[in-house]
Amino acid sequence: MGGEFNPGDLLPSENVLSTQYHTSRETVRKSLNILEKEGFIYSRAGKGSYISSPQHNVFSMSFSEDDSGNQTKYRNITVIEPSEEIRNALELNSSDKVIEISRVISRNGIRR
Repeated sequence: MGGEFNPGDLLPSENVLSTQYHTSRETVRKSLNILEKEGFIYSRAGKGSYISSPQHNVFSMSFSEDDSGNQTKYRNITVIEPSEEIRNALELNSSDKVIEISRVISRNGIRR
């Protein structure tokens, strides 16, 4: 397997992948489930797993902050064109966009 797939391509079976990567079928199955959950592949019962078409305007984000005792409310999440100052700070190209997140964090009802 050369590592290059196109949308609609059928992935090798769980058995082939587990043999090729020297891992258990259970590990392969869990990995395929994660890829499907993230939208990179889709499966058809009795047929196998296929490569999904890219979704260029869909974003997936997760945060792993220690917010024990805090309550976070996201007010706005928007894709914007960054200012020149932000572009320079992040070393972005002029055509790059960024995600602006506005949130309120409170603890015991008090905003922080």
